[in-house]
Amino acid sequence: MRYHFSALLRTGLFLLLFMLSGAMIYTTSQNTRAARTLAAQSLEGTALALSSSAEKALRKAGSEASEEVRAVLSDRVVAYALIASKDGTVLFHTNPRLKGTRLPEEEVDRWVRSDMVSGRRITLGTGVPAYAFDSVIHGPQGSDEMLRLVLHTAPADRIISRADRMWWTVGAMLVLVWTVGILFERISVRHMRLQEDMERQRQLTLIGQMTAVLAHEIRNALGSVKGYSQWMDKQTQESDPKKTALGVVLQGTARIESLINDLLRFSKEEVYDMKSFELHPLIEAARDASMSSWGRAGGAGRGRRAHRSCGQREASSCHGKRNQERHGGHGPYRPCGHLGPVSGERGGGYGGRFRAWN
Repeated sequence: MRYHFSALLRTGLFLLLFMLSGAMIYTTSQNTRAARTLAAQSLEGTALALSSSAEKALRKAGSEASEEVRAVLSDRVVAYALIASKDGTVLFHTNPRLKGTRLPEEEVDRWVRSDMVSGRRITLGTGVPAYAFDSVIHGPQGSDEMLRLVLHTAPADRIISRADRMWWTVGAMLVLVWTVGILFERISVRHMRLQEDMERQRQLTLIGQMTAVLAHEIRNALGSVKGYSQWMDKQTQESDPKKTALGVVLQGTARIESLINDLLRFSKEEVYDMKSFELHPLIEAARDASMSSWGRAGGAGRGRRAHRSCGQREASSCHGKRNQERHGGHGPYRPCGHLGPVSGERGGGYGGRFRAWN
């Protein structure tokens, strides 16, 4: 059950993350596309407004409209502008030195054939991006003249750049969302696992308690059977055939009692007292205990060596009258200066009990 629920949770969470990621990517893509379209429309609108103003100034002032047209086209967004006749002669240029020059014939032919407004992005000789806008205007005598406006695209490019930077923001948000989603999935699965482990532990505790109760009841009844069988075994003679059957019964009760004891030991709840303490005092105490035990073992070994040096037979029989006879009856005998009577030594009757002298 937990596996199916965790799998369902994981599937739903990842579907939600994929949907959210797709929505964020789609929205960002649409916003970026809209920003590019607005930037292009802004450039085209600016070019149309300038061309319309230049055409009005040209119609109003006639052939003396150079200064007015120059004033109109002196906007800082204009890189350069020119007005040319259909034969390619430049009639007006924002750079006065280029007035009277001729445009390439291929460009003039393409311009005349199109006879419509067109705009495109170009790169100037200085490497700066620009927007070229070509249109046809009507001169003061009604003649058609060609107008080219080349605009700087820095303001529009800033709009596009800001829209492109949205991808970094969206990418960071996606990383954050996926990280939070994966962490949530891990925490949720772990929480469910802990809940299941706690439930299993509770069930095992209940089973252990029930097992302990049953084992106690079985052991009580088994005690009566075992006691009666032992009593009958003592009352039965060795030659009686019932003796063998009673032995089998006693062996069976002993086996059952051992199993019950193991069962009770298994079902007993273990409680640990966890606390922190310093290891150095414990090590010192163990070292002192080891040194003292070694000292006692060394003293006993010295006593045994002294006892053996005097002879096994002599050490085992150095008591009572034989000692007095061996040493002329002058007090108790202490072999090699290391053994002596424990207490109550009086004359020659000290019972032969010796102790080690340090």
